[in-house]
Amino acid sequence: MVKVSMPNIEKSTMLLTDQDSSRPLNSIDDTIMLFDVRNIILRYNISIVGISKNGNIIGIITVKDILKFLYVYAPGRKRLIEISVKELIQNRMD
Repeated sequence: MVKVSMPNIEKSTMLLTDQDSSRPLNSIDDTIMLFDVRNIILRYNISIVGISKNGNIIGIITVKDILKFLYVYAPGRKRLIEISVKELIQNRMD
């Protein structure tokens, strides 16, 4: 057994607390549209949203994922109100 010594760190200098690592993930259903995801991101000032299906988290969407999807798969083709999260997931996995 190897014993590792840890430097003395005061609790006031810790960056993360127990509550920080156990915050619930904001999640949305995979059937909503990208327009709604955009509104959620803007309203709550977040950059990552979890995707859930039947109550289970199946992935995440970041702002970068949305921008990349729009640039590669949907230029001039559809509006955000017409693209579902499910479509973004399917194209991201290809």
